[in-house]
Amino acid sequence: MAPIWKRMATKHLNTVIAAVSWELIEPTEGHFDFTLVDEMIRGARESHLRLVILWFGSWKNGGRTTSTSVRHLEIRCAPYRPALPDIYSTDLFDWVMERYDTADNPVMVPETKSSSDGAARAFYAFGRYQTLCYSPFGIDGAGLMNSADPSDHAYDKTYQLLGRFTPLIIQSRRERRISGLLLDNNRVEDHVKMGRYVVAIRPSSTWQAQALVGVKGEEVKMTGTNVAGLLVMQEDEGQFLVAGGIGNMIVNVYSSESGKHVAFESVDELTFDKDGKEMIHRLNGDETTLGGPVIRDGEVKAFRIKMYEY
Repeated sequence: MAPIWKRMATKHLNTVIAAVSWELIEPTEGHFDFTLVDEMIRGARESHLRLVILWFGSWKNGGRTTSTSVRHLEIRCAPYRPALPDIYSTDLFDWVMERYDTADNPVMVPETKSSSDGAARAFYAFGRYQTLCYSPFGIDGAGLMNSADPSDHAYDKTYQLLGRFTPLIIQSRRERRISGLLLDNNRVEDHVKMGRYVVAIRPSSTWQAQALVGVKGEEVKMTGTNVAGLLVMQEDEGQFLVAGGIGNMIVNVYSSESGKHVAFESVDELTFDKDGKEMIHRLNGDETTLGGPVIRDGEVKAFRIKMYEY
């Protein structure tokens, strides 16, 4: 683990789930060696990361993975707790999350895809299901399967942006002013009603504007890879902070009340300098002319949107 800690910190993680085989801690019954665990704790602490230790006993994934000499561990384990969902079949993402997301059981995703579409779903999971943990498997890129592509920095950008807004995310959860939206091959539009407004996303395309000047264009077709996710927080009536991306999308806000007309008062793109100071770029009319702010493929962005009625 020694060379991994720094790499994990640069990916803007705040927690690492790491495995320990009990046979290495208690090689013979009654004789313990916690050197490995001590080194893991020290490495995580020095990199300012939290550590969750995943203890492996005699059985994993339905098969025995350690020697019979440590089978007694099964007897000593803590009382049974329901397993938390590992989600790799993303076509069933909502089906699984809805069944784990209950008032007495905040959902935690200890394993999911390490690809860019998985990163996009992080925005959705933290907003829509208010998950406590969203953990891509093999993010260090050293595994034989389900491992991250070292050249793909989607999760780095995603977790850096989410980290900027962690206090606001926690506050919005307490006040029940948070949700999430998603575009994938199962949906080409998504929306949520918040107060007197509806926040919606759809794939961004210039084909309609091109058609006005006689240029042929094609609509964006959603697949399983160009997934786009958006975290939505309502700061006030008519004011929203949205953060998300990876896939292509346009963000629109409209009235939830029939006959009411609304428009953008201001749309500010939020970025941060190296010291974490918030910087604001106010979008002009050309930048929202297609219906709202746009996030292009591979980007993650945050906007503060203010609306007015007329």
